[in-house]
Amino acid sequence: VAIDGIQFPAGLPDLSGTGNPMLQRLLNDLVQDDTLQLHVEYAYTYNPALADQMISSSTVSLPGYFELTGESETRNVPLGAFAALQQADVNTAPALQAELLQKAALPRASLRLEDSGLVDVMIAAMADGSGLPPATMRGQLKSQLQNYYLFLPATLQGFGQQTGTQLAEFIDGQRTLIITITPAYDGALAQLQPELMGTILVGNFNKAIELLQLQISVE
Repeated sequence: VAIDGIQFPAGLPDLSGTGNPMLQRLLNDLVQDDTLQLHVEYAYTYNPALADQMISSSTVSLPGYFELTGESETRNVPLGAFAALQQADVNTAPALQAELLQKAALPRASLRLEDSGLVDVMIAAMADGSGLPPATMRGQLKSQLQNYYLFLPATLQGFGQQTGTQLAEFIDGQRTLIITITPAYDGALAQLQPELMGTILVGNFNKAIELLQLQISVE
């Protein structure tokens, strides 16, 4: 499935009453001739012989601004089960959903955001709204990202510091942010979910990150 362009036949919506001038500024910058040149793609491959493996991939891009791509793999969920869940009524849907979660596995998932101008546009809009030069606004944002880990629980500060450093680098612009998970137990939710919830409830966030094998990096 592919979509090229989103048109606003009646012109841009008036957001002046939302109290969010930055969003209005972004729309004004991104929409040309009443059209947002957004490109969206989605595809999947399904192999019932390989534990109902489904590999999904998607791309959302705005030329000159960003490209966002994602990919995930699921197993042990027949393709028809998703349709059955969507068509189920409110009485049977919870039981079907619980059954799917007990069988399903999510061996891997990834998200990749390549900036080619969006960061600069957003910083310019924020700077315009605050009356600061863009360079000053960028510096303030980087400082906040680099220091936000100080407000996190102790067991999350190490990961938070590392992540903040990566995100601050992304704010420099023209960078690519990559987020991946390759969960333990080959992503089997029946095993992963109780252990993950248990570690979060006791505040052992490092263990939760280890279970998910969460990685955040910038190129």
